Amino acid sequence: MSHLPIWFINNVDPQLCDELMKEYLALPVKSASMGINSENTDLTNRDTTIRFADKSNKFGKDLYAFGQYANAECKWDYHITDHEAVQVAEYKVGQHYNWHVDNFPLA
Repeated sequence: MSHLPIWFINNVDPQLCDELMKEYLALPVKSASMGINSENTDLTNRDTTIRFADKSNKFGKDLYAFGQYANAECKWDYHITDHEAVQVAEYKVGQHYNWHVDNFPLA
């Protein structure tokens, strides 16, 4: 199994990038939150603008395709058949997300 990074720098058509950004910017804006059910909206830890692209959105579909490409190229061979909505964060001047571990207790 390869652990080499897959970079798409200069390998994605600029027109596709423009189309994806147009799709992305058309998505509804949400204030970011934390927690299992997004119950924590304390802006001292996270103040971020986010958008979610589901599987029907071109942005989500194309990012999924890039992930599938990386999976094949690196010979990771994970059997990936689905994905959740792609979350993209935007940090404007003064916004932040403090250091954290994505770890939530199951019980």
